[in-house]
Amino acid sequence: MSVELANNLLNTFGLTIGIDGLCLDEQGYCCLRFDALDTHFQYNQANDNLVLFAQLGKLDEDALADGCTWMMNANLFWAGTNGGTLAVQPGVNLVFLQTRTPIQGMDYPCFERWVGEFVSATDQWVLNIQKLNAGETLAAAETAEATVPGANALFV
Repeated sequence: MSVELANNLLNTFGLTIGIDGLCLDEQGYCCLRFDALDTHFQYNQANDNLVLFAQLGKLDEDALADGCTWMMNANLFWAGTNGGTLAVQPGVNLVFLQTRTPIQGMDYPCFERWVGEFVSATDQWVLNIQKLNAGETLAAAETAEATVPGANALFV
């Protein structure tokens, strides 16, 4: 069963960061704090996926339009999110990063890389949100602009 695999991966991860017995609770949930930011792990039994998500901060009303434009660009082919997807909760302007992966067949090095890339993306986007709220313009390198595959293709 894949929830057991998820728990084995989490336990191994926990041992590498000094937390013995790290595992999902009865609802398939676990939360870890990296760099003062909570990262949530949720196992979805219906589709056998493990989901990671984090609330990154709030976009000020004045920064909302620019922020959404930058986030949409970062979401394009996941180039600026390390494979995750950025979203804004309507009405309150809370920014989330989330990603999911099939758990079946995942080995520990892949799991560790997946979590590490997610945490790196959350760190970058917490800074990006702070810059946007301060009225600063983000540099392309901060969002890793994507290029559209086939944009230079010759169609015959």
